[in-house]
Amino acid sequence: MKKLLAIFISALYISGMLSCSDKADTLTQLSRIDTYATLSSEPDAEYITILGDLQTMVYEPNNRMYLVHTVNWINKMQRSSNGQIKAVLQNGDLTERNTEEEWNFVKSVFVDLGENVPLIYSTGNHDYDWARNTESLVKIYSRNSTRINSFPIQESARQALVERFESERLENSLYSITVKGVDYYILALEFAPRAEVFEWAVELVKSNPDKPFIIINHEFLTDSGNRVQTEYSFAKIQIADENYVAPKDVWEKLIYPYDNVRIIICGHNAVHGWRTDPNIAGRDVPQLMFNLQHYPHGGDGLVMMLKTCDGHKFSSTVFSTITGDTIHEVSRDFEL
Repeated sequence: MKKLLAIFISALYISGMLSCSDKADTLTQLSRIDTYATLSSEPDAEYITILGDLQTMVYEPNNRMYLVHTVNWINKMQRSSNGQIKAVLQNGDLTERNTEEEWNFVKSVFVDLGENVPLIYSTGNHDYDWARNTESLVKIYSRNSTRINSFPIQESARQALVERFESERLENSLYSITVKGVDYYILALEFAPRAEVFEWAVELVKSNPDKPFIIINHEFLTDSGNRVQTEYSFAKIQIADENYVAPKDVWEKLIYPYDNVRIIICGHNAVHGWRTDPNIAGRDVPQLMFNLQHYPHGGDGLVMMLKTCDGHKFSSTVFSTITGDTIHEVSRDFEL
């Protein structure tokens, strides 16, 4: 009953955002996606769920039902599987324009899920206020402008929280989860990490050599699956004070030298991307990109599921929570 009420309230919220002419179309679309696909699951499997950039679903009123549906599906899956999902990771750009209204919608959608599974976020370039300088270039002048910190940390994430770079702020945080008996640290970093944040991150990795790390950072791979070079980075384009560490340095100084960094998950560019490169110890490090914003409806009910039966060997699948279809060409097997 509580879940049905939440769906009904979300539907009312969405319909209230629209003009009268749009409401009929929206309700028709909602009726078409009011079905929940079943994920074929092995009873002993556990999952990490990834939600790519949400901005187009959050900003466009006609797309919001797809985020509501996707989150309700994750919640339904979590409850019916008795907790097989161990974390939900979001790699930045939760919003398009960092408005209070967008963040209020995001909070309303995630409130129930956050009580059942750790929700771990990083910030994207769209999660800050932008302003034009004298050359009419759009710049981010204040790191404090992100409204992600108006989003109170929810109970499951609070229990998983190990450390934050800044007290009471979410954008640079370390969490601990256990997947099939393997303890992982998840390190969420802000868009274009400041130098002092990056030093903190390196020290965390260096001082915990026995902990395998999963890193979430917004910008890392290009559309073609290469690592973003500094001169083409949105960090260089948008950070006004030039206090940032570009993706190239994230690889060279945080990932490559430390064998306990096992994977980095990003968004920002393209739709999906993948590469592996050996680190200093010769271990192949997966670099995974998943971005929902370019799909129809800003996400089309898609999630990425990382499945494991032993905590080390994983398979990634992009799965439709509406139809149950998978995008096989982006499926990968990898080991952490």
